[in-house]
Amino acid sequence: MNDMEKVVEVIKERDNFVLGAHVGPDGDSLGGLIAMGSFLKQMDKKYCLSASDAKHVIPPQYKFLPGIDTIKESSECFEPEVFISLECPALDRLGVNNKLAEKAEILLNIDHHGDNANYGDVNWVEAKKSSICEMIYDMSKFLPVKLDKDIAQSLYVGILTDTGRFQYSNVRPDTFEAAKELLKFDLDTNAIFRDIYENRSYHSTVLLGEVIAKAVFHKNKGFAYSSITNEDFLLNNIGVGETEHFIDFLRAIKGVEIAAIFKEVSPKETKISLRSTNGYDVSKIAEKFGGGGHAAASGYTSHKPLKDAIDDLVGTVNNVRSS
Repeated sequence: MNDMEKVVEVIKERDNFVLGAHVGPDGDSLGGLIAMGSFLKQMDKKYCLSASDAKHVIPPQYKFLPGIDTIKESSECFEPEVFISLECPALDRLGVNNKLAEKAEILLNIDHHGDNANYGDVNWVEAKKSSICEMIYDMSKFLPVKLDKDIAQSLYVGILTDTGRFQYSNVRPDTFEAAKELLKFDLDTNAIFRDIYENRSYHSTVLLGEVIAKAVFHKNKGFAYSSITNEDFLLNNIGVGETEHFIDFLRAIKGVEIAAIFKEVSPKETKISLRSTNGYDVSKIAEKFGGGGHAAASGYTSHKPLKDAIDDLVGTVNNVRSS
């Protein structure tokens, strides 16, 4: 019995579940939560979907997803028989959901990060998969469930966003095969694309311009970075989630192989997003700071002031690009 089959067996045999996404949920984790919730509903299971403090962290560009309002805060969920962790390479990435995971009789760990710590009772980890949503699509064939348009849309959004619109190196023939099957449900791909990538608020657009304008480009290192201060977030009245795709504009600069954006959440907490081109593995840089992710898209959190966090990364990139 392989790891996916073990997960399927637990889902079939057990009765109540809490599903948790990683802190700072994205399209893949949210789409995966919604799809899994729909499957459990079809199977008449008791379940709760949680994204930690969900009311405050769900990026607005994903609020069009059918079922997004079923995602609750951790405090609104019950103590489950089974906790399903989606796309969390380490247990602490669950945030406050960590407490529910520790109380569960069984912890299922479903992920596509190669650096997953295998912390579950059952660990289904496939680093070659593009997304958690591609994995869930595969698993749906072995559960007594039927896909519908809403489920297909949720899974498609996860695949679309975690592959960088099908441009990252994690895209394989199976990825397109899954997308092809999901598109058979007559999804409006143009509307989905616009909701996620072309529905930015005015204040978010203004901030994007400022981020690009103050970007620093070390041409000889192929490295570009910029930053967003906590004051920037407050003045523009936007959340961290609304800046999810800002880094793509730095990554698109000619000659850039490594792009970074520093997001100051508080005076001593900065979230750093990393992206790369030409096959450069930024997960190795993220790991140096206790983070991780994928070769082309990774991140970590620094508990230092913004300037120190910037200095740390710039120094590291200078070192690794000189060696």
